[in-house]
Formats: sequence, structure tokens, C-alpha cells
Amino acid sequence: MRLRLVSRLSILPVASILFLSLACASTPPPARESPDSSVVGASVGIAQIIGHKNADYVIFVRLDEAGEMTLRADPMPSNFASGGYVFLFNALPGRYAAVAAGYFVESSQSTSTSVGGGVSVGGGATFQSTHNVYLPRELVEKTVVSVGAGDWVFAGEIAVDRKEWQEADELQRHYLDVVAPGYHEMNLFEKAFGAGRHDPGVETRFDAGNESLVEFMETSREIAGSEWADTLQPEVASAAGD
Repeated sequence: MRLRLVSRLSILPVASILFLSLACASTPPPARESPDSSVVGASVGIAQIIGHKNADYVIFVRLDEAGEMTLRADPMPSNFASGGYVFLFNALPGRYAAVAAGYFVESSQSTSTSVGGGVSVGGGATFQSTHNVYLPRELVEKTVVSVGAGDWVFAGEIAVDRKEWQEADELQRHYLDVVAPGYHEMNLFEKAFGAGRHDPGVETRFDAGNESLVEFMETSREIAGSEWADTLQPEVASAAGD
């Protein structure tokens, strides 16, 4: 299956990336909006100098079905995270793919203000920014899942590293422009305290097999609660890669 881009873009202002702070809520899961509401979940590890860091959020898109699978430009950030997994609760029936993942970074800036008499008062501020990694086309295609009414679906266990933007594919460039338009023209201050960091990714691992699915479902059962319990069918199987 090939994914192609639509010409219509729904451009988000750079500051809107901060809405992803909602994606890290730990308890409880979002309330169910309708009996047809479903859940899509995944695990993404982002390479660090040593080891990997679990993503705090994943950006999904819902696919249009018109001959080829067509990616809509509108990003849909996950809205819950627990146990190393991120979830998109209240997904409507359709087909979804993961296009990016990221985590939050806190940084501090110290200040010193003179109050006279040779006395200075120190202070500081803490900023929260995001670090996004955009998935390559081949990996995006592997994460495509079909979601029915009242489903709980696994999009895969993923690990990614970073590469340079000159090596990025058109899908990675497209979603950078959607999430952080004008990113390459920003100065360092704007990137550090506004847009955050954005890198194209390269796949190092993808697994949607039975063992990974079982681990995902064990975590899912712990957080589902009575409101979402009926979506966790015993025969649930991963649709990733369809």
C-alpha cells in the first residue's frame, strides 16, 4: 500500500505544538464520547546518547480511502500515556497511521537582578519544549491500522533514531511543515522556547507481533477501567501493516 499526500494543508501555528502537553495526562483516561469510540495505541522509543527514551506522545493521522490511501494533513496527537505506551482515545472508525512522536524537555534559565547597594537577587524560569521525530514513509506505512467501532487497536512497537534533514523524505518534510511551519527559518531562540526541536527519524525497529501485542494488551487492561472494558476483546489482534 502506498500513501500519497493531499494538496490541502491545515497549517497549525507554531505555538499550537504546546497543545501536546495534554497528551501526557497520566490519570484517568479520557471519558468515552460514544459507544463507537475506539482507542489506538503504540510504543515509540527515541534514541538517546545511551539507550532510548519513551515517547510522551505520538501524532496520528486518519487516512482517506479514495483508491489509494491518502494522508489527511490534520495531525491528531495522542491524549493519554501510561506504562511506556501512548494512546489516542475516542478515535472514530477508520484507518490511522503514526507520522511523528516526541517527548517533553524542561530547561531552566537563570537571571540576576541588581536591587542596589551591591545586592543582586537571583531568579530563574523553567520552560517546557518538545522534541519531535518524524517517521519515515516506510515506517508510517507499517503503522497503518484499521479501527472499527468500539475497538482497541495496537499500531506497533517502534524504535527510531535521528538523521539530518537533507536525508528526509517528502512525508517527513510535509508533516514538519504542518506541525511547525517555517521551522528552518527560525532562529535558535524561537526553536528553543517556541517550536522546540524537530528531526527526521530513521527506523531501527518495528514489531507488531504476538508477543508485543500481548504486552500492549496487559497494559491496556490495567488502564481501561469499566468505561472502556468492552473494547478489549480477548481475540484482539494487531492490524498493523495492513
